[in-house]
Amino acid sequence: MTIRDKPFLSKRPAIDFDAADFTNAVQALKTGQSTTHPIHTIYGWHVIKLLETRPAAAPAFEQVKAQLAVDIQQARYKAFLQSTLADASSHKST
Repeated sequence: MTIRDKPFLSKRPAIDFDAADFTNAVQALKTGQSTTHPIHTIYGWHVIKLLETRPAAAPAFEQVKAQLAVDIQQARYKAFLQSTLADASSHKST
């Protein structure tokens, strides 16, 4: 991945590796600063310089509508299962 592929990172980057060290290093920088030591990832060693920041733009509702519906359905299902298991446990102990 090069700067041309993904010039800006969100707070939660969509990168296919555990980017905790990389993300933490970027978030600690101020514009114009570089990391004081190389950061190691599965892709090698990186020295990072923060050139610019931009506010993140929220996606349009239509872009996330389907995923929101899935998330809500999963949350309701999880709550139902937890409630059912709690009821079953309370009936079992009586």
